[in-house]
Amino acid sequence: MSKALQGKIQNGKDPNEGRSRAKNINASELEYDKEQLFDGLLTSGLDQASCISKVQSHLYCKASPSPHKPSPYLISKLRSYEKLHKWCGTNSRDYNINVKKIVHSKIINRAAAASMCKYLVLKPCNGLGNQMITTAATFLYAILTDRVLLIRFDKESMAYSSDQYFVPSLFMNPSFNLEITKMFLYHLGRYLFLPSNEAWKLIRRFYETYLAKADEMIGFQIRVFIPDSVPQQATMDLVLSCTLKNKLHPKIDTQNSVSSSTRKSKTVKVVLVASLYPENGENLKAMYLNKPTVSGELIEVYQLRHEEHQNFGDNKNSMKAWTEMYLLSLSDVLVTTSLSTFGYAAQGLGGLKPWLLYKLTNNETHFPACEQDLSLQPCYHVPPKH
Repeated sequence: MSKALQGKIQNGKDPNEGRSRAKNINASELEYDKEQLFDGLLTSGLDQASCISKVQSHLYCKASPSPHKPSPYLISKLRSYEKLHKWCGTNSRDYNINVKKIVHSKIINRAAAASMCKYLVLKPCNGLGNQMITTAATFLYAILTDRVLLIRFDKESMAYSSDQYFVPSLFMNPSFNLEITKMFLYHLGRYLFLPSNEAWKLIRRFYETYLAKADEMIGFQIRVFIPDSVPQQATMDLVLSCTLKNKLHPKIDTQNSVSSSTRKSKTVKVVLVASLYPENGENLKAMYLNKPTVSGELIEVYQLRHEEHQNFGDNKNSMKAWTEMYLLSLSDVLVTTSLSTFGYAAQGLGGLKPWLLYKLTNNETHFPACEQDLSLQPCYHVPPKH
């Protein structure tokens, strides 16, 4: 942990150093404050040791306290769901009774159905980004219909049910329309997706080692859907066209070389690259390593991993992907690839309006290379049939 953040957590002091945005909090405190609980989204009943990120995650948020406040209506619905889940969830008395009734009865009469708990079963599939956004969407539907959400993770689920953020289609239902406007992925993500202790350890370690010192953090999520048809240089040209034209990061000074005075620049920008291919991070790093920026800022580039292909169903790989998503969500500026659920999850968790790179399917040129998203919410991949 950085000295700045350590000082804030242990001593309750604000050294105002680097980008460590921690708040004045004593780590030994057992009382949860409003900010720790994301303005009421979370409850204080959970043992801190079992989920450390619940206590500490607000310290790392891009903007804390968040400008996006959950509505009292959403909070009341979450508390109602928690009571329903406790009463009807797995291993409860009612759950065991209801499952037996469902399994052994082909026809359930209305009186019996009225007394039974209602369930919504999700079998998420494909990559972690897909699984997260469809879980959030399905959870919202469960809340709207007073159902308990049950999730089944297994290899068989790869062949079924959902991998999409289908919330936009719910707006077509008049009975849901007004309710949905009060509940979105940014809040549902904070409620549902708290890193486990093992994942939180990875997130904190990488953040404190490479990102905490920066005055600004820029996140790049670069996805190439058909690698064999897109030259690597085409991808890099698209990224640079987007970022340089929109002044998301500074141009290099081609006339001068890096000097010792440049290395001691007071302004540090960190670029975090999330990509399956190492070339994307290496090219950016090389660009800023040998030449200074015209603005005098020091740019540092980091890439957490580069497996070159997705590994579905691999828990270790999923944890690394989760680490990347979470770190990207802490960005000040986020650049993602359109139609990539990995980027959607990061923007939803961070409450960010990212710059969307156009999807490259071959060696083509886009103008403009990217556009800033209009919403904090993920896109709907395919327009629904009305």
